[in-house]
Amino acid sequence: MNVRQQQFGFPDEDLKASLHDEIVLWLKDNALEVGKKLTGWTEGWDAKLIEGERTRFTQKVEQRKKILEEDLIRENLWRCSGDGELLYQVDKSARLNSMRDHLVTLRSWPGLSEPPLRQIDVSSACEVPIKRARYKTTDIVGYADIVLTIRSNNVLTTTSFHSDQSGNPMLAGDALDWFTPWSDPFKVGLDAKTTIHSFGQIVRDLNTYQEFCDWPFVVVSPEARFAQALADEGYGFIQYPDGVFLRPRWHRKNEMTP
Repeated sequence: MNVRQQQFGFPDEDLKASLHDEIVLWLKDNALEVGKKLTGWTEGWDAKLIEGERTRFTQKVEQRKKILEEDLIRENLWRCSGDGELLYQVDKSARLNSMRDHLVTLRSWPGLSEPPLRQIDVSSACEVPIKRARYKTTDIVGYADIVLTIRSNNVLTTTSFHSDQSGNPMLAGDALDWFTPWSDPFKVGLDAKTTIHSFGQIVRDLNTYQEFCDWPFVVVSPEARFAQALADEGYGFIQYPDGVFLRPRWHRKNEMTP
């Protein structure tokens, strides 16, 4: 991190070292793999989640078929009993046809297909300003060496089996399959250190930055002697160049799940 002059008492001498650039460029080149490691991302979906969703959605289809069958019986009885309601019956007939078509679709539904592939997207930016709000303006507290922006897709099924405000079935748009919306983007700040001279100093630096931004922070360094102590304070640690990641213990801002 490059702190603006010495306003907060911790200038970043690492920026003068070629090893610092080497670490930053390594993080940038390996952003995807680093993002996967930080978030615990895996290639496949959780098998229990997929099986549970299959069971739940199959039950919903069966329930929906039963409701439609019962509604069609009631609606047909009502149509046969009315007098002088021709226009209303025409409108009802179109609705009944839609309900019948929907029931045919549900009865021929083969079940959920294989879920789409799990995906993750990771982008990086170097020397990202960390800003402090001031009266009618902002100033820069410092810079994160590199910030990863991470998002991944979630696996869901349609849940459009419901009724409108009048109690009529909502039949349109029932795609009986999976969909995988993207999560909101999630940012992680990475602090490259060629060496760590003082544990207290780096924790003070990171705690200061946490006052002005919501990202969790991870220290990246070839020197791992303070790795566990940093994790105990809520900051992750990646050992360079091995890429071994020590996940932080709980911290108010260290959740790394997109």
